Amino acid sequence: MAAAWRLLALAASISSDPYEQATHSEFYAGLFAIRGESLLLNFLHSLTSPGELGPLIAVRPLVELAIRSKWVSLDPELHGERWLAHSEQRDLIAIRGLLENIGPRVNPRLPEEFIAAQVELKTQLVDAVKRKPGRDGRVHASPLPDLAEMVREISKAEPEESLAMHQAYDGTYRGFSPWAHAEAASFKAGVITAEGGSRFEGDISPFDVGTVLAVAGSMFAYVLEILASARGEYGIEHQAREIRTLFTGRQDAQSAELAQDRT
Repeated sequence: MAAAWRLLALAASISSDPYEQATHSEFYAGLFAIRGESLLLNFLHSLTSPGELGPLIAVRPLVELAIRSKWVSLDPELHGERWLAHSEQRDLIAIRGLLENIGPRVNPRLPEEFIAAQVELKTQLVDAVKRKPGRDGRVHASPLPDLAEMVREISKAEPEESLAMHQAYDGTYRGFSPWAHAEAASFKAGVITAEGGSRFEGDISPFDVGTVLAVAGSMFAYVLEILASARGEYGIEHQAREIRTLFTGRQDAQSAELAQDRT
């Protein structure tokens, strides 16, 4: 837990208004760091949840953020623009859904003309980005590839990052997926009784809370490394990497324990 607070202190020491940054790398890294700080604080708060699934649900956005941060860093100008277009596209879906189901009462302080103008502007921005080819020279239907494609692109561009990306996506994001859904069918937690039967015990997390904390901390540390590197703060980058190593060591130890239990 102390290491997580050290990361937040590091983030505070280099945080600033992203719109004051000079380069695309600094701008987008700053945006991701701000989001990462909020997500890590939310995760730490989830540790006090009376439900065991709280931390599992809270950790997956941090994994997603780490992968997207690294993907944007490959080509900050192009990928950053596509990431923002994706955000605008999500806004459009939400706005249209609210208007369809609630109508102009969604926010009485906003004139209908203003909402319509925002929808038109966001639509133009998204369409403009979707018409641009990606790094592969192809025009894509969606502004943003899915996480699996991002991991493949990162691994190809920077092979030394392949292991970390696949651990984040395959071992954590996909591994935690069944426990992050809201559907009742996703939760099948139970215990085997001494008589050989089973009984439902509620939503029980299959992961030790320390392991989930290690995942959350290592993902935020990764985001801070990218931010510090973009700004030339190599001392902070080194500190963030050291803390990430501490967290990943905790994950490796827990994985070994789980493997031993299964043998």
